[in-house]
Amino acid sequence: YKRQHKHSVNLEGGDERMRYQAGGSFNKVTGVMKGSERNTFNLNTTLSYTYKNLIFRNTIEFTRNWSVNSPYGSFSEYTSLNPYWAPYDEEGNLVKRFTVHHGFAEGSYYESYVYNPLYNATLNTKNESAYTEVNDNFSLDWKISDVFRATGTFSYRRQESGSNVFYPAGHTMFINYDKNGMSDRKGQYSKKDEASERVSLQAGVNFNKTFGDHLLFANVTWNVSTSKAMSTTVIAEGFGNDYMDDISFGTNYEKNGKPRGSNSKLREIGVIGALNYSYADRYLFDASLRRSASSAYGKDSRWGTFWSLGVGWNLHHERF
Repeated sequence: YKRQHKHSVNLEGGDERMRYQAGGSFNKVTGVMKGSERNTFNLNTTLSYTYKNLIFRNTIEFTRNWSVNSPYGSFSEYTSLNPYWAPYDEEGNLVKRFTVHHGFAEGSYYESYVYNPLYNATLNTKNESAYTEVNDNFSLDWKISDVFRATGTFSYRRQESGSNVFYPAGHTMFINYDKNGMSDRKGQYSKKDEASERVSLQAGVNFNKTFGDHLLFANVTWNVSTSKAMSTTVIAEGFGNDYMDDISFGTNYEKNGKPRGSNSKLREIGVIGALNYSYADRYLFDASLRRSASSAYGKDSRWGTFWSLGVGWNLHHERF
């Protein structure tokens, strides 16, 4: 069965000008399969300062997650086994495979097998992953007057992650390698590393005015962002010892394969304007216009213009 333990602590304080908050949490989830778990550690803090019509706020968050998948495989592997198959032989040793069918067909003898997932759990397998994430969000809110308000935000996010998966040479996935002439490729290690980063900036001005039965709202917002991401994956084969569980001990890259990776960068910029009008909360009109560009498109078609118009009529406010 699945179990979860979560612990958290939070501290808040300050006065009418300065407010602060700091917190931390730890969440441990133990999976249904023996040996599987997910752990998440989080720290966060928020600082807010008010000066006349200005509000400054900054939030920083740090998250660390690490997880381990069960060496016993997936639950579905066990539910597909026949209940009368004995996982141990007469001498108390784990059997490597169960015979499903055997006999003669077209003059030749054949056998079909299902491998014992419990056997693989006794080996020095490894299946783990982790990521670290940092977020920082800064915002500014300026009440210029009763009808005008200016806002601005700056955000930064970075995440680094990695995974390591190792299957030793004794694993059942390599049971046919000898007869296929691939004895030197038994054992496999897969290592993946990823990193991503994003920076964005946004600024806008709002107008909000009510006069009689009329309500008018308008805003203009400008935004710019840049992001980049990279990843590398290496799969090595050929591990002479089940306890050589580091990728440096591999003697070959995967068959017909090689290390692979990717690297990308994206930049975006845009401005959007919106207008909303309401009369007596009965008749509504909306309009918006956006002009934006992205480096994801070719240099001759990076800019795009998008607009929308809308009207509404609240019939339930009519005096029929």
